[in-house]
Amino acid sequence: MVAASNEFDVVVLGAGAGGMAAAVVAATEGLKVCLLEKTEHVGGTTAWSGGMVWAPLSSPAKKNAGFKDTKGDVARYLEGVVPGSRGEPRMAAFLNTIPNALDYFERHTLVKFRPLSEYPDYYQELDGCSVSGRVLEPEPFNSTNLGAHLRDLRLPLPEFALFSDMMVAREDLSHFQNVFRSIRSFGKVGALLSRYAYQKIRWGRGVDLVLGNALAGRLYAAVLEAGITVRMGEQVSNLQRGGLGRVDGVELLGGETISARQGVVLATGGFTGNLRLREKYLAQGMGNYSATAPGALGDGLHLAVSAGGTFSQVRDGNAFLAPVSRYTRPDGSLAVFPHTVSDRAKPGLIAVDNRGERFVNEAISYHEFGRALLSHQNTNGPEKAFAWLIADSRFVWEYGLGALKPKNLNKKYLVAIGYLLEGSNLSDLTQKLELPPGSLEDTVSCYNGSAAQGLDPQFGRGGNAYERFLGDSQNKPNPCVAPIQRAPYFAIRVEVGDLAAAGGVNTDASSRVMDESGNFIPGLYACGADAKSIMEGNYPGPGITLGPALAFGFSAAMNIASSTKNAC
Repeated sequence: MVAASNEFDVVVLGAGAGGMAAAVVAATEGLKVCLLEKTEHVGGTTAWSGGMVWAPLSSPAKKNAGFKDTKGDVARYLEGVVPGSRGEPRMAAFLNTIPNALDYFERHTLVKFRPLSEYPDYYQELDGCSVSGRVLEPEPFNSTNLGAHLRDLRLPLPEFALFSDMMVAREDLSHFQNVFRSIRSFGKVGALLSRYAYQKIRWGRGVDLVLGNALAGRLYAAVLEAGITVRMGEQVSNLQRGGLGRVDGVELLGGETISARQGVVLATGGFTGNLRLREKYLAQGMGNYSATAPGALGDGLHLAVSAGGTFSQVRDGNAFLAPVSRYTRPDGSLAVFPHTVSDRAKPGLIAVDNRGERFVNEAISYHEFGRALLSHQNTNGPEKAFAWLIADSRFVWEYGLGALKPKNLNKKYLVAIGYLLEGSNLSDLTQKLELPPGSLEDTVSCYNGSAAQGLDPQFGRGGNAYERFLGDSQNKPNPCVAPIQRAPYFAIRVEVGDLAAAGGVNTDASSRVMDESGNFIPGLYACGADAKSIMEGNYPGPGITLGPALAFGFSAAMNIASSTKNAC
């Protein structure tokens, strides 16, 4: 018999964006909800992410002057990136749902978004692409609103923050870059550092949150405001089944049961943190490291399959790729740094293979960079595809390189542990990287031959709006191209990692888990990285994991609420 305190209408597994969205909507619709999180912190990978949400035709974007996007544009662009997506039921459901879901959060919760004036889609050569209007970011969030629950929120990645937990808003980045060039910037940075110092003393961490940490914080604030029961450090071992095979509860490790009269939502973060599942489902040549948060071990997949659900591989790869570098932090923890937007498109960097030769336009999207590296090295067997990112002393001072922060703030440590390799000249660096003699000098010389004019005849860096957006607008004439010529020179090794799973549990347009026959399993739902991605392993633009996570979390909760009302 289940204790009364363990009786709920809905149980949600996983406190990332999808799970918290489902929990908040279900509770707002009047249902009694329990949110279970396996780790000791809420936020999941969302808390480490950029927090971007790909949300075409959303209300916040439509309010911007000059908004021109149309349903036809979006459909044509998606068809170019994800062939067969036009009219696909789950894709159609996402496009119809995401504007309504965001409006719902705006009306009922603390989850707020704002449009970015510019953030181009990743494939600017395709019909229907856009340079603005499809991407939202969470409003900044002062996390002191969480009160004593602030300690529950996962910290941002230390590599994406100053002093491990001071987040810097997008609009303030230029002040840090110009801190020694502008009196105004110097004063602004001083004020921000003073504010952070007070926060560190008062609350033990930076509390001015932006990006994915702000989204996780806002969702958690909405969870608390809705009166949802939250239990952390809880591992679910089994799903409970009632009459007619309906999923109506969960069993925890240790045997405790929690009932879910109306349904269970799986949102445990996908499977890419599980080495065995990586080897089974991901491309040969990929590294063993995921940029996802702890806990993304395939729990949702296992539970869904145990109830009759199926794992659905996607057509174009079961993970969303990114080049990653890794090292051991001073506290002994492993850092996996995703090279998404911070360095590869900046002027004065190249990527070379194990022959010391360039193989790709370094400024393309992180997903396409990963594909290019896998294709180029075409490894079959235990060897993992890898490349070296090469830059000079000017570059690392201005922009950093991977986990190295600008102005060489942590250079000494990263060199000492071998993450950042330094050469007094290109020949010295060539030897340290064990590249063929003279190869790196030849490659840099070839690149530099046109770089001063802002040209890259070999690969065309900076050739579209997306690449230029991620470059340095102050670098003329090409934001993505500058010579590599100031010693010493630096390199870091990157492998192909992932940002999230793309393959996942097979679900319908309402997030209901489907069995082998295509029938939905009563009472069982999945969203976020636990569900098969509508993008089929392709990456149209920023936020294409978080957008669907919010939309299908919303759909799951609304379907449960509607079913409950109809039953009454």
